[in-house]
Amino acid sequence: MDSASTPATKDSPSMLQILNIPELAAAITSFLDKKDISQLMQSSHGLHDIFMPLFYEHLDLTEKQSRLLTLPDSMSALSRNAGLVRSIRMRATFGIAYYDGVMAQRQQQQQQSSLEAVRSAKQPYSTSPFSSSSTTTESLQQPTIDTTALTPVPFSPFALLSKLVFVFTASLERPHRARVQAQSDNGTLVSKLCGILDFSPRLRSLSLSGIHIITEASLDHFAAALAGLTNLERLSLCLLSPDTDHDRFIITLFRHFPDMLTHLNLTLFFFSPVRGKVMEPLISPTNTHIQQQLHRQGPLRHLTYFSLVSKNSLNLDTFYSIVKSFPALTIFNIPRIESQGCFDTAAEMLVRSCPQLQDIHHSNGSHDKEGRMLSAVASRMDKDTLRSIYFSGLAEKERMLERIVERHFGSLNTIFLSICSTISAKSLQAILFHCPLLVSLEVSGDDPEKFKIPLKSIIAEPWASNKLKTLHLVIDIGDVDTLLQDKRDPTAWLLDNTRKNHLERLFRQIGKQLELEILELRVAVNEEDLPYDSGDDDDEDEYTTYKTFFFPGFLTLTDEKMGRFGFLELLVGLTNLHCLLGSLAVKHSRNGCTMGQRECGWIVEHWPKLLEASFYATKADVEAHTLLSSLQHLIKRRSTMNGNSHGYIHKHLPYKDVAFPGIIPLSDGSKGNSDPWEFVEHLAGLKKLDILKGSINLIPEDL
Repeated sequence: MDSASTPATKDSPSMLQILNIPELAAAITSFLDKKDISQLMQSSHGLHDIFMPLFYEHLDLTEKQSRLLTLPDSMSALSRNAGLVRSIRMRATFGIAYYDGVMAQRQQQQQQSSLEAVRSAKQPYSTSPFSSSSTTTESLQQPTIDTTALTPVPFSPFALLSKLVFVFTASLERPHRARVQAQSDNGTLVSKLCGILDFSPRLRSLSLSGIHIITEASLDHFAAALAGLTNLERLSLCLLSPDTDHDRFIITLFRHFPDMLTHLNLTLFFFSPVRGKVMEPLISPTNTHIQQQLHRQGPLRHLTYFSLVSKNSLNLDTFYSIVKSFPALTIFNIPRIESQGCFDTAAEMLVRSCPQLQDIHHSNGSHDKEGRMLSAVASRMDKDTLRSIYFSGLAEKERMLERIVERHFGSLNTIFLSICSTISAKSLQAILFHCPLLVSLEVSGDDPEKFKIPLKSIIAEPWASNKLKTLHLVIDIGDVDTLLQDKRDPTAWLLDNTRKNHLERLFRQIGKQLELEILELRVAVNEEDLPYDSGDDDDEDEYTTYKTFFFPGFLTLTDEKMGRFGFLELLVGLTNLHCLLGSLAVKHSRNGCTMGQRECGWIVEHWPKLLEASFYATKADVEAHTLLSSLQHLIKRRSTMNGNSHGYIHKHLPYKDVAFPGIIPLSDGSKGNSDPWEFVEHLAGLKKLDILKGSINLIPEDL
């Protein structure tokens, strides 16, 4: 056979040249875990050279599969390739071993330098070269590895590291939990962390979680270490401290944040110190130049995002000293302020100091639930400059949101309101009817009795925006009493044309959102309205939440011959939809609104990007072969789709009552069992199956 026609082998130059394209190699490794990449590297020398830099470029040493990297041999290999690491995520256990290893290597280097200096000073023939060589070898021999005692393994620093995530969670620091906890309690851990930061002068992104700042000296040392990271752009800190003067604690940190920061996320927990605990670090700072760092003199001119979350309140002086350092700030997460009567003054300070402010967040729902600080800031910003609102735990009063929308309707594009207790219908109408640039609207509540969005309120006028990409609403569909009175046919209430018209107008409005990607519609349900007695298993099995409370016709195509109505065809334009969640019942009653193969085929044809959907059904529905075949038909035609079909009450039903029949039991020919629901034999080819979860019943008592 001619050599030119010989197919390329795994070591052929042509294949290696193709794989040596950095973009292609990176794309391949994005689909592989570390174990797979390691096996790929071992297949040939050429592939080893290509994929080794990508193997070490991004490391996550907090994952279970990465435990091998903490073994002595792997630590040595990691040390030899430390120059390839660009980002790393580590727990405190590895961080301590890393710091001790770097210091051990430096000590060895110093000992070697001292030994060479002594040897050069001696006479050339004063000792035997053999004895000298033996002494040198003995002095440089690595210590015996004892992983149970965390013996330092000499380690090279990650000198080119650009991203570091350091996490301390005592319960996960096994098997050295007690030792790591002790070093955290006495301040040693933070001192070693400062050394790690000193080893990484090129850091651009830093995230530290669960770090205890025990003493004032530790705080000064830690702040100085941050000041030395002159290239740092993104900083996220979660710190714990017994310091009672939290304002001084915060000011000390802010004076040392590096100049190039663009993103700052600060979470602080202050606690009472425990008597008798040692509060002085067992090791002293090892880097003298860190101690000499001067605090920053000017503002943080590049900072655009700032968030401070703490249970302790800031006084006005501290608040002003912070915000005046943010001339370029665009996103601000409102912190807790000492006196609620100071909201107007604090808002004036913020708007005056941060003229480019566009986005206001309120993630700490334990304070100012009425949103008075948000209202004060929005009212002082220039008209149509507020771009987004993120608020958790809102208890709206005096139609606060409506007033904000009136001032900024021309600029608002994102409104995210989670775990809300009260929102007025007028405010939601203002958002939907008067914000033409709206792209994302998510509204959810934790108390349906107080949090109600009437269906007729949100369809009273055409929506101002047709650019929505995310829509999440919890809607009160009304007439709950009527629904509960006729348990045999919950869709009977739709015989009223007014009710049907309200739903049709809702789905027509949604159907105009041609860019919609995520749609979540839920029916507001009060726990006391659930149609079952908690002590009656039969009632609990018969009437699930989404059999009684749902959006009728949502998943149904109109069929005049069968006398069925539906609204699914109104959503034909949602070609970008990839996530569909909410109160979506697959089958509601015996004579209406049933999702079948026709609907499944329609979804496959008109929603080509749909990847995730929640379909809820009762036990009886799941047992019905026609319904099961419809869902299988949909998932078969959309192999990438993640579909859920299970019963749901206020809490998930036990899977002994609602399950996919026959997915686990094997056929038993000896018992003459010919049950068509026993399908597990057909899954014999799933040899690479890692996870099996869902509506699976191991002991189907009644099937």
